[in-house]
Amino acid sequence: MTATERLGWFITAGLGVVTCLVAGGAIATMGILLTPAVETFRCTSAQGSSAVSWLLIGGTMMYPLAGWLVDRIGVRPVMFLGAGLAAIAYALAASSDSIQMFSAALFLLGFGDAALLSAPLILIVTRWLPRHRGLAMGIIMSSSAVGSAVLPSVIAYLGSHHMADWRMSMRGLAAIIAIVVPPILLLAARLPQTRTPEASVSDDAQIGVSGPDPLMTVEFWLLVAIQSLGSFSYMATYVYVVPYLVQVGYTSQWAASIFSGIGIAAFAGYLLFGLLADKVGAKNALLLGFLLAAAGTALLLLVAVPAGGRMAAIGFVILWGMTINLSFQLGPVLIADIAGFRRFGLLMGISLFVSSGAAALGPVTTGLIRDTTGHYGTALAICVVVISVAALLTVFLRSGKTLTRALAIQ
Repeated sequence: MTATERLGWFITAGLGVVTCLVAGGAIATMGILLTPAVETFRCTSAQGSSAVSWLLIGGTMMYPLAGWLVDRIGVRPVMFLGAGLAAIAYALAASSDSIQMFSAALFLLGFGDAALLSAPLILIVTRWLPRHRGLAMGIIMSSSAVGSAVLPSVIAYLGSHHMADWRMSMRGLAAIIAIVVPPILLLAARLPQTRTPEASVSDDAQIGVSGPDPLMTVEFWLLVAIQSLGSFSYMATYVYVVPYLVQVGYTSQWAASIFSGIGIAAFAGYLLFGLLADKVGAKNALLLGFLLAAAGTALLLLVAVPAGGRMAAIGFVILWGMTINLSFQLGPVLIADIAGFRRFGLLMGISLFVSSGAAALGPVTTGLIRDTTGHYGTALAICVVVISVAALLTVFLRSGKTLTRALAIQ
């Protein structure tokens, strides 16, 4: 291990802590904090749910802007901007006196979280560890899973013991972002001063120095389509796992335990597929992941079968759980393979923007199909088809060091 790689791993660990705190404090804790907030504002559940939607909308809007800013002013200013916006947003949410103000604060939180956790963070880990991009992204993703599991539990414990209400919890999250995150960013929010040996290749197109604009390549947009299909299928399935299991006859407690198992499998999958991507290539790892996800979703359709239904559910947890959101983990690695680091921030932001939009359509589509047919089976079958199409398109994806020259749109 070189000195540069050793420093890269320390930087990745530091950014993993940031991811744990920020990701765990956003969507994951909303499930705990939203109910008492709705009760305080005396609004409807629909109004409360719309507040979370504004959080997602804010993040989606910020993705391309954060990527563009990274290419213009660098990673550190963008990440500090994100930290500042997130801390202010939590403080505003804690002081809200209406659901409208609360929603506006969450909208701002979406901007802050996206600036912290999207293009700048991904660019840092992929530049510092070019030979281990897959595992580095796996560490970041697993850190998010840890935060999403731990922080809500802590907040729920404090609330159940009357040690902190939802306003105090949000002020605490603001303090964590304002006090803990900036020192880590001072040390970790930076790119290597010189090219790492692995990145010093004769083909300057890989680094992005020459060749056509990566944004105008077929390969990039093919990857965006693959990521979008994967994100759509993931969210269309994820949101309705528990309702589907209850509908086909399982108890809500057993369905919840299956849902919890997905988180454990995801943690292992992030690391396993990160290692696999570094060994056999991100394209091959993504292709295998899509095939396993399709098989896992098909198993979910079989849980209603009396003989072997529970075994099918366990198989779903292992196969699907280990591959959820894999396109997000390996997408940045493939972008670096395809286009190098030329306009990486903007490319990353665009891919996140489009795939997040597709992900938002997933639950809506499943809900509409459920309302029309009365069951979830048709929607899950469509998810199998969608993820299979993503796998098929991945076969045609050519990642490598000369792609920017090979597939320019004339």
